[in-house]
Amino acid sequence: MKEGWHIETISSLCEQMNGIWKGEKEPLTTAKILRTTNFSKDCQMKLDDLAIIEVEQKKMEKRRLKRGDIIVEKSGGGPKQPVGRVILFNIDDDDFSFCNFTSALRIKDQTKILPEFLHKYLTYLYFSGETEKYQSNLVGFRNLDFKGYVSICVKYPSLSEQQRIVALLDAEFAKIDALKANAEKNLQNAKDLFQAALNKLIIGGSKGWKSTKLKTICSKIGSGATPLGGKSTYGKEGVSLIRSLNVHNNEFHYEDLAHINEEQAKQLSNVEIKEDDVLFNITGASVTRCCKVPKDVLPARVNQHVSILRLLPDTLLPNFLVYTMISPHHNTALMKMAENGATRQAITKKQLEEWVIEYPETIADQQSIVARLDVLNEKCKTLQANYEKTLSLCDDLKQALLRKAFNGEI
Repeated sequence: MKEGWHIETISSLCEQMNGIWKGEKEPLTTAKILRTTNFSKDCQMKLDDLAIIEVEQKKMEKRRLKRGDIIVEKSGGGPKQPVGRVILFNIDDDDFSFCNFTSALRIKDQTKILPEFLHKYLTYLYFSGETEKYQSNLVGFRNLDFKGYVSICVKYPSLSEQQRIVALLDAEFAKIDALKANAEKNLQNAKDLFQAALNKLIIGGSKGWKSTKLKTICSKIGSGATPLGGKSTYGKEGVSLIRSLNVHNNEFHYEDLAHINEEQAKQLSNVEIKEDDVLFNITGASVTRCCKVPKDVLPARVNQHVSILRLLPDTLLPNFLVYTMISPHHNTALMKMAENGATRQAITKKQLEEWVIEYPETIADQQSIVARLDVLNEKCKTLQANYEKTLSLCDDLKQALLRKAFNGEI
């Protein structure tokens, strides 16, 4: 540790408070509640999805946020995102509190350590992987052992040195954020370019185009089920089982591809996937996402969240159908249809069967449009990959600066 720096645990530096949620006992009061959706990936506070609810007044008084409080995400995350993000409450508004999936830290003595310094230090610990030691349920929903978390030691210099480090980091982060904002804008522009081309080429109603219900050009429209034994029986070999997480962003994703045994595959023989089938998500967060099945996952089946769309020969190209379904015009209408699901976003088999699409009558005309879209799609993907790489490098640069700052190297 650098000379002149001190070391203390989080618990010795801070008071700890648990979060609240909707109140049951009177008297109640209205509160703005920060949730994990208000945590950005780089540990900044977002106020664009704020929950405003009635909470118990007695609990609110004990959990009313003050400028300088730090909120810690203690439940959430996911397979690829550790729990433990932190945000700094840096506004003057006494109507804010925090949800029961989070806890708050309030510095006992700000003449010892600055909230801005501690927030950046805890952000550094999160990105360095230090907080993963205090997590459970690493496969899905994660929980943070908060007692273990607050036992982590914090290294800090004099107050004036903290101010210097915070000012330096803020200045450098502002430059990085400007670069990220430009990359994010260009990334969205690349996506919009392709979406505009889809609408122009797919939604034409041109002369010679046919208009028909999907069921008239499909030999099969149907989804599967959860195989006997459920998730616990899935393996890394056998027959592929395609689930909603494999079909999102209108591409096929190989990560987390499940496999079932021959007996389970036989149970789902009615949803055996064939070459040139189109896969369409019918429920959940990825509803209306679709793609053509890749040959290298066959033999395969689908579960209840994915539908097979099998086109009749010499009617419509599978890739033309995919481009039609993901075009803004059709996708917006499909999403509105899905929002009418009873408990979650869902599209029924009947709705798919009755869905009306337009397409060129000749396969040659379809091929011409698909070829143009394929070329543009590849160019847009290349642009998107470059901008996403820039965004990733910006995050890496922030982490490198944090590492140097808290190792006393700046």
